[in-house]
Amino acid sequence: MGKGWGTILAAAAVVVAGCAPSPDLRPQPTPSDTVPGTTAPSATDSPSAPAEPEPVVPAPPLEAAELATYGGVATLVVSAGCTGTLIETGVDTAPAYLLTNGHCVGVDGMSANDTLIDSEGQGEVRFFNVAGGAEKVLSVPVTRFEYGTMRGVDVGIVRVDSTLGELRAAGAVPLKIASEAPAEGTQVVNIASPTQGVAADQQVLRKGECTLGATVDLIEHKWLWLDAPRTDCPGVLGGSSGSPMIADGEIVSIINTTNTGVPADRGASCYLGKPCEITADGAEFVPNSSYGVDIAGMGACFPDGTFALGDDCPLAAGSLSRVGGGGIYGADGTDGGDRPAELTLEAGGAQAVAVVQGVPLKDARTCTDPATYDSAPMMTLEDGVEIASTPVTLPTANGFVLACAAEPGNEEAAARFVYSVDTVAPTEGPKLSQTPLGEDELMIDPLFDIPDIADIHLVFGPVDETDCSDRSSYFPYRRQPLFFAPEDLPARFCAVGFDMAGNESPVTDQIVER
Repeated sequence: MGKGWGTILAAAAVVVAGCAPSPDLRPQPTPSDTVPGTTAPSATDSPSAPAEPEPVVPAPPLEAAELATYGGVATLVVSAGCTGTLIETGVDTAPAYLLTNGHCVGVDGMSANDTLIDSEGQGEVRFFNVAGGAEKVLSVPVTRFEYGTMRGVDVGIVRVDSTLGELRAAGAVPLKIASEAPAEGTQVVNIASPTQGVAADQQVLRKGECTLGATVDLIEHKWLWLDAPRTDCPGVLGGSSGSPMIADGEIVSIINTTNTGVPADRGASCYLGKPCEITADGAEFVPNSSYGVDIAGMGACFPDGTFALGDDCPLAAGSLSRVGGGGIYGADGTDGGDRPAELTLEAGGAQAVAVVQGVPLKDARTCTDPATYDSAPMMTLEDGVEIASTPVTLPTANGFVLACAAEPGNEEAAARFVYSVDTVAPTEGPKLSQTPLGEDELMIDPLFDIPDIADIHLVFGPVDETDCSDRSSYFPYRRQPLFFAPEDLPARFCAVGFDMAGNESPVTDQIVER
């Protein structure tokens, strides 16, 4: 027996009523291992239908014989599936450390301006993970996330439950971190452990040969990556994050992010997985590019074999963690939840910060220059007040702009906040996924496409009784699929999407047949 329209609509109403109202109807995505990118201009600038992503083919598997050279590269099973490299510190009795990305140790779930230092670790690393060699894989528990940041560079330091000498004796081959940044044109080998789209029994170390291109600054969602070498390494997928690019037996960079496979007309948002290069005029999407991290000199962070900040270590020791801001906004200066652009200062950190607005992307480095804050207004947290805020004035045209905040006297730890202005509405409405569940049921699932379709409102019912132009009957879709028996079909589905700035898509008017 069919549910009947009264039952289906009542069930949908229960789903809507049963969900606590979201503070932002345009949900923020969870950063994935690809990270490691917000909107302006919109990815739907093209008047034609956007192209579909192209499949990325993994690089060839690493041969077992090559472990004699690359046996220090390991699969990381931590907060995200990544790749890491055993660091040659020269002290066999010291703890063993691996170099990877900050987003691999959980920093992507923190503010873009936070730094993680000496945190409890979890997971394990797997050495010798080559095709056909499962019985020889060496798994070592993670004990500490010594360091993690995504402030300009995406770097993580992982400590494992072993000494460097013990792993060396087991066959792992540690590699030194280069003291100088590689030159454009340097030939490198990338050893990675990709998992995205790779069958479980084929998730092994893989080897790609590549060339480093120009060193550029990047924007990707709320993050800025400074001095990132562009590269053409093949097969960069989820799981490749943190994988080394090796030249002359040293780690010269590590893979951070890629836009490989993203069609050119889908990249202008500079969103997650769509990093863009910062130019004098804003940002430019360069298709089929992967990018590394500037790690030059980080070997100096291991005096006497033990990780330590300060002295010659180039990693920043501080951060401004209780200041919040950034996001995607429309021409009216509000986001998809109708909230105005602002900066906030919460209790538990600095009591006062100097704020500079309207900083172009190309001037991101000036945020750490004390001269930037000459005569800058202060945002102050009064005694007994939990949070203070200051409005941020944004341009009305598509583009990106920064706000800088710094505690006087500690400008090196300044925070950078990316504000994206998106004035372009999506050119297509939400798509509907239809999945038959046997002969007696059909599952309908409206599809989100972040950042362009970040919220969906819909209505459905009998074909002749459902009016897509009557917007008063629409209700928010809360990611709960809808189910229909054959006798409930055909049905008319009406759906409208909103991007993360609140711009509205055309209405999808689709009849679902039996």
